[in-house]
Amino acid sequence: MRMVDEIVHNNEPFTLVRSRERDVDLLIHDARSDPSTFARIIRGHRSVTLKSFMQEAAAAFQFPYYFGENWSAYDDCINDASWLLNHFDSPPLEKIVIAITNVNEFLRDEEPDQLQTFYHFMERARQEWRSGNNDISVRTKRVSNGRKVNFTTILHLEPNTNTPDSIDRLLTDGRLKQINIRPLDSPKRA
Repeated sequence: MRMVDEIVHNNEPFTLVRSRERDVDLLIHDARSDPSTFARIIRGHRSVTLKSFMQEAAAAFQFPYYFGENWSAYDDCINDASWLLNHFDSPPLEKIVIAITNVNEFLRDEEPDQLQTFYHFMERARQEWRSGNNDISVRTKRVSNGRKVNFTTILHLEPNTNTPDSIDRLLTDGRLKQINIRPLDSPKRA
């Protein structure tokens, strides 16, 4: 079983990965090689404010032009993923993997409630996709039609980085599984 598949089939909404950032890049690169997987990275060091996060998310996910760069618009786009049709015709979408690298930097210039809002929306999206109740199931048969899609959020920290309080709370609440991944080899180029 591939490492990303082990992470996706976790019962917890979040997985904390302690590794080099490069290893998360390789993990997501490997996930993207599966045509039924939508996998993207949000760089924590490029997402220190809400505005910079929204811009980073819009670019990484290729949200539609009308994305409003606020929490309501983020919630709409992450749950009503008709924009994903640009990425998936066949085979059908089975997994969504979102990695936040250097989560200790992520939204660091914002009030702590902004980070909690992010966690809330990611948990909500996970529930919607895993239950098959996402809005896209009503709009198209090509992607879902009530089909359950595994949705997971990877939170990354470098090995020797202190664990932020927000991550400690997720661990305490049982909403986060922590794993360490060994350094991964570079993908073979054709």
